[in-house]
Amino acid sequence: MRGLLRKDLELARLNIKIWGALFFIGVIYLFSGKSMDGGSFFTAYMVFVSIGLSAGTISYDTSDHGMQFLLTLPVTRREYVKEKYLFCIGLTAVLGVISLLISMLVYRKVNMELLVSAGAVFYCAILCLALMLPLRLKYGDRGRILMGGLAVAVFAVIALCNEILQKFHINGNVEDFSFARNGVVIAVGMVIVCVGCLGISVKSSEHIMEKMEEF
Repeated sequence: MRGLLRKDLELARLNIKIWGALFFIGVIYLFSGKSMDGGSFFTAYMVFVSIGLSAGTISYDTSDHGMQFLLTLPVTRREYVKEKYLFCIGLTAVLGVISLLISMLVYRKVNMELLVSAGAVFYCAILCLALMLPLRLKYGDRGRILMGGLAVAVFAVIALCNEILQKFHINGNVEDFSFARNGVVIAVGMVIVCVGCLGISVKSSEHIMEKMEEF
């Protein structure tokens, strides 16, 4: 699995120009914004950019019968699946934290609204990966056609999270007891849902890889 991680990290390094261009676009919006909305957008933008580019490594693996070569190495199909989830989630988390820190440095303060927004974005990102990776393994590049529906689902989840925040009157006051209590309940619920969705997704991806005979 360590070798697969090195391969994907090397792919990310080779695509550094693409990463740099996309990062520059996000930074432009970050500095042009006059409120925390710019920081929230920048964090969400970098998170979903990392999702697209990291999950895209599957297309590289399957092109020109590359998967057949990978499976001649001392790695099983299940290890390949686990490595892909680890790489995608890890890269998304790292870039998400970096973009969040950059947003805080630009606005020179820690804002609870920005933190809650970043948490909701990462939650949606995990759900997005849980849906995307099995689709990419199953359908390859054709899975991109299904991404339109996935994008709609992501926006629906974001809207639902916003409704939940308003329902529980989370106003950003960290010293407020109701904020802390409701925030903990929501956070625990989100973690449970994420773990459950990831568990189902990993098992589905492993099943897809086990049944796949040709690449």
